[in-house]
Amino acid sequence: MMIPSRLSLNAHLYRAGIQDSLRHLINDPERRAKVAAAVGSLVYLNVPIVYLSVKWWRSLHQLQSSPSTMAPEMVLPLRLNAFALLGVTLLLLYLRIKLAKKVADLEENEGEMP
Repeated sequence: MMIPSRLSLNAHLYRAGIQDSLRHLINDPERRAKVAAAVGSLVYLNVPIVYLSVKWWRSLHQLQSSPSTMAPEMVLPLRLNAFALLGVTLLLLYLRIKLAKKVADLEENEGEMP
């Protein structure tokens, strides 16, 4: 049985949407964090399925590329872009953690006047 790639993508997006909805429906921060982490773990299980779908349903996808199958002059730009994306991801993660700490401080000091 062949499953179209769009169906896999839609299923992944629905699960991510459910996770986001649950985060907004639960008011208790500790419980919200636990539920979001559990659903996030379930959503992450779809990542290998999407990755391996290239091999499982070869008629729907092109072959996987890797540095060994690419033109030699494209290997360096590929790696530079991969590290640049990693750097942007780490920067955004740092900024998100910093923002979360500020929000937590504001919530903690909500009743106090400066």
